[in-house]
Amino acid sequence: MQIVKAQLEPVFDETNPELEIYLVPEISYCSSRHSLYFSIALYCYKAVILLWGVFLAWETRRVSLAQLNDSTYIALSIYTLFVNYTIVLPVLYLKGNDVTFMFTFLTSAITIVNTAILLLVFVPKILLLNKDPESLTTSIIKISSSSHYGNTKGPRIVAESYRKVKQL
Repeated sequence: MQIVKAQLEPVFDETNPELEIYLVPEISYCSSRHSLYFSIALYCYKAVILLWGVFLAWETRRVSLAQLNDSTYIALSIYTLFVNYTIVLPVLYLKGNDVTFMFTFLTSAITIVNTAILLLVFVPKILLLNKDPESLTTSIIKISSSSHYGNTKGPRIVAESYRKVKQL
């Protein structure tokens, strides 16, 4: 591992012009001759996680309840993340020395993608809940009563607790 220092163009300090002081900005960062391999391994790990998300979205695409069927929104979120990676990674390697640009670009990309993913996942649920607040609870009661796993008291307990909450 080595510490690499890159000096940039000197800038004239205009606060005291008679002293003729020049500021020389310097960027220091750690580097290794194996850093490319570590980056590739990290990106492959992230790709495996994305593929796992695609698999889970594919497996849950035929859920019968509209309230629980998120596979379309999850797939759109993964697509958004993939598009973000394809744009950000080349820019990261091409403009790596411009610290101000990289900070601005990366923080805006992270903020935009995170906001888009959160909106894709949660806004449809909130809209559905605002449209018909009782449909979600009745669907949950139907699910619990249809899959009681040999326990006949479970659906009755859920229905009774729902009635109690509704009375409040």
